[in-house]
Amino acid sequence: MRPLKLVMSAFGPYADCIALNLADLGENGLYLITGDTGAGKTTIFDAIMFALFGCASGDEREPKMLRSEYVVDEDIETFVELDFQYKGQTYHIHRVPEYMYMHTLKNGTEKVTKKAAYAELTYPDGHSVEKSTPVTKAVEELLGIDRSQFAQIAMIAQGSFQKVLNADTNERGALFQRLFHTENYEFLAKRLAALSSDLNTKVEDCRQQISYAVQSIQTEAEEEVLNQFQDAGKDILVEEAEAYVTALLKKDQTSAEKFHATFNQITAEAEKVTQEITTGMNTQKVKMQLKQVTESIPGLEKNAWAVQNALQKLIDENEKKQISDLKIAKAELESTLPKYRQRNDLLAAKKKKEKTLSDTLALKEINTEETKQLTDKIADEEKEAASLRGCTEEQTVLATAKVKQDHLTEQLKKVSDAWRNYTKAFQEHERSAENTIKVQHDYELAQVDYETKRKLFLNEQAGILASTLHDGIRCPVCGSIEHPFPAALSKETPSEKEVHDAEKIEKNADKNWRDAAGDTREKFTKVKDAHEVLKINAAEVSLDAKEADEQFFGHLKQIMNQCVEDTEILNQKISQNNQRLQRFNKLNEDLPKQRSLLDTKKAQREKIGTSLVTLQGEIEYLKQQIAEMSKLLQYTDETSAQAEVQRQKAAIELREQKYQAAEDLAVKQKSAYETAVHTKQELEKTVQSFGKEIDVEEMQERLQKLHTQQEATQTICNAIHARIQANQNALHIIQDQKKKIAPYREKQQMIKMLSDTANGQLSGMNKLTLQEYVQMAYFDRILHYANVRYSHMSNGQYELIRQENDGNRQSHVALDLNVVDHYNGTQRSVKSLSGGESFLASLSLALGMSDEIQSEAGGVQIDSMYIDEGFGTLDHETLDLAVRTLTSLSGNDRLVGIISHVEELRDRIHLEIVVTKDLVNGHGSKAEIIKD
Repeated sequence: MRPLKLVMSAFGPYADCIALNLADLGENGLYLITGDTGAGKTTIFDAIMFALFGCASGDEREPKMLRSEYVVDEDIETFVELDFQYKGQTYHIHRVPEYMYMHTLKNGTEKVTKKAAYAELTYPDGHSVEKSTPVTKAVEELLGIDRSQFAQIAMIAQGSFQKVLNADTNERGALFQRLFHTENYEFLAKRLAALSSDLNTKVEDCRQQISYAVQSIQTEAEEEVLNQFQDAGKDILVEEAEAYVTALLKKDQTSAEKFHATFNQITAEAEKVTQEITTGMNTQKVKMQLKQVTESIPGLEKNAWAVQNALQKLIDENEKKQISDLKIAKAELESTLPKYRQRNDLLAAKKKKEKTLSDTLALKEINTEETKQLTDKIADEEKEAASLRGCTEEQTVLATAKVKQDHLTEQLKKVSDAWRNYTKAFQEHERSAENTIKVQHDYELAQVDYETKRKLFLNEQAGILASTLHDGIRCPVCGSIEHPFPAALSKETPSEKEVHDAEKIEKNADKNWRDAAGDTREKFTKVKDAHEVLKINAAEVSLDAKEADEQFFGHLKQIMNQCVEDTEILNQKISQNNQRLQRFNKLNEDLPKQRSLLDTKKAQREKIGTSLVTLQGEIEYLKQQIAEMSKLLQYTDETSAQAEVQRQKAAIELREQKYQAAEDLAVKQKSAYETAVHTKQELEKTVQSFGKEIDVEEMQERLQKLHTQQEATQTICNAIHARIQANQNALHIIQDQKKKIAPYREKQQMIKMLSDTANGQLSGMNKLTLQEYVQMAYFDRILHYANVRYSHMSNGQYELIRQENDGNRQSHVALDLNVVDHYNGTQRSVKSLSGGESFLASLSLALGMSDEIQSEAGGVQIDSMYIDEGFGTLDHETLDLAVRTLTSLSGNDRLVGIISHVEELRDRIHLEIVVTKDLVNGHGSKAEIIKD
């Protein structure tokens, strides 16, 4: 994969749209990405990563954070476009991140708006894939790698591989697990450990179940053999326990058969005695019943004759015919009840009609009043509308005046703003000028102090020389060995250090003065610029700002106050005219409706008059019908008639119930007498059929003794049955667990051996897990690739090797890294390398890891890569070796970009992408391709 063209718009530090024709960099060799610190060199690779996979190269920036902070125009969209070549075909990607931006609405308010993420991948044949996730998936399928693998192959990030170089086994193992997906081997090892533990648990569960079963064995009396079995716990001999329980069951089954036969014999004898007791008690009961029936017959016979005589009396008085006559009279009265209801309906209808007549008369009065009020209102509003017709023309005149007044207000505001800016600039210039004078004074004092000290120091050099003279030693000036009058040192003479310090203060004060003077000149330019803007804006409102003084400001303030006053008066007129115009429009809208309503009221009045005549005729007709019907009715109302019907009905029902009760009682008493006579005859026959008399009390005592024997036998049988049941359960558990435990033990021994091997827990072996073993293979291949470059870059001195265990099986150093120094034949930790050596080692390791990842991906073709590492730590010779190695790495078909600001690299690499900051205008960074 080789990028051909990259376009970044409002992306990261790039506020504008930046287009880089990466095809100009060629197909192989080195090029440099250089520029200011923080300008956005690494952002170029971030943009390529974002275009391909929807996220930047680092993990700290989410896609929604990629919009440039320098963008000021809300219409500028953030996006990245990438043209790239893969296996001879050209593809195009357009991708937009999700981001928030400030949007100005039509009413001037600002609203935070969300821009949704979007992506589109266009294939060489013209068809395309849209939306972020499908595009990312399509890129992964096309390149054969995901974002993480691409980042490791195509980008050596700043400082990241220095960490990999110095990592220990655990840190490097976590990295390899992420890159080469070796977590499946760790999962297999953990799964084997879990399976071994599970099988061991099953074996122990079987042994525990057998122990529990033995503990539950029951015997008739305590036995020493059983105690030994139970004390053995999980170490019991299963076959012996099985034989012991089988013997116990056979013994208890023999006893159970014996006691069961005894129980059946007792039960049969108890049933025979129970039958004899029942026969004796039945004989006594029948005799008692015969006596009671015989004594009740005379009374029953007497009651039967008395009831029959009372019934005969009612028959003689012709009671049934009297009841029939009462029913006929009641029926005649009931037939008149509907007429009462008809009269009530007529009365209700008459009352309703009278109510309707009263309501209609009231409605007529309301209609008359409303018609009069509506007529008057229409006349008043027509007159008002005529007086408001001129407000429409006045609205147009006022609107035109409003536009002119608003324009004047805006122009005066611009003049006022320009005046404030000019005043601010003038005040800042005055403060700067005052500061310049002060700083100049400080400089002059420092200059005088320095010159004074310097002259004193020079003047006193003779005294300094004289202080070193001694008699008999020649003077270095005149050669005399005698020194009668040596020059003396002044106590106020400054030292050479004091002179130097004074000189530094003088130079620093001079610099401060020059800086202050430059600032004053710059602020004076701002004053002139602000004055020019003020004059231009003032001229638009016919003001002369040539002399921008307080008199000008007073004149401006007077004009602005007058403008505010005129605006308020105009706004009042507009508001008043708006009210009149709204009233005029409302009247024109309401008058047609009111005229239509008036016509409706008049039509309603005519309809009401017709209804009144009709109602009066209907009421008179109802009055006549009510009078005729009242003549035919006996009672005043239906309620009185219904009350009489209910009274007659109650009387009839009472006499009928009394007659029926007499008949029923006569039949009942006669039946009771006849039943008693028949029962007496049957009981006499039953008594004659009984044989000899049985002693019930004697039989009951005998039955009680049999029940006691039966309960004792049943208790023994239950105990034997309980022991048999418990021991059968125990035997079943022992036999079942005996079948399970053998295959569990065999499988557990095999799985434990595999688990110990995969988890590095074999006794007497190195503590090396399966995942570490696989990672060691990857690490060895990485070191093979890395040492090809490292040997070259170190002139054959160094070689990276994986640290051996040194026989300490408890240590954990499977992925630790050492370096071999072939100059002295020693082996040591990579952490002992110097800064430059460590950089070359980490660079070699990074390149080796990139090669292995690319090889592991299978068939992946990445024709361009980027290196963002610290070349600044290398000396001239080592830097030259690194560049030569990277040049050989690029070969004939790979382009390598180095992200760095090291000046020596610019001397060696003459193809550059230069990134610069716009520090003056704050418009973000720029990037361009430069060829020397």
